[in-house]
Amino acid sequence: MFISFPVIEKSQNLTKNFNISNVEIFNNIAYNYEQLGNYNEAIFLLEKIVKKDPNRVVAWLNLADAQWGNDENKEAKVSYQKYISLMKSQNKDIKKIPQRVYERNK
Repeated sequence: MFISFPVIEKSQNLTKNFNISNVEIFNNIAYNYEQLGNYNEAIFLLEKIVKKDPNRVVAWLNLADAQWGNDENKEAKVSYQKYISLMKSQNKDIKKIPQRVYERNK
């Protein structure tokens, strides 16, 4: 089954009810945007997510991947570094850090 997501315009107020209780849902939507190549939409949502929950590790990885896909490599490197830092500070299994993170962070 294919699920279609609307294109987000920055002028739309789709994040009006954006709060910590629905960060996971927004993160999943943003991930799907990134996977479909809708990088601007993904970045828009992910920036809202990390602002609300700056310790959400996976959001930083998703943000970095979307930025990288959008040719915002300088910003992506900063997000990848934040992702690595959070993985370490939260005692996550650093073996789970994807190889692309290290390659793109050079």
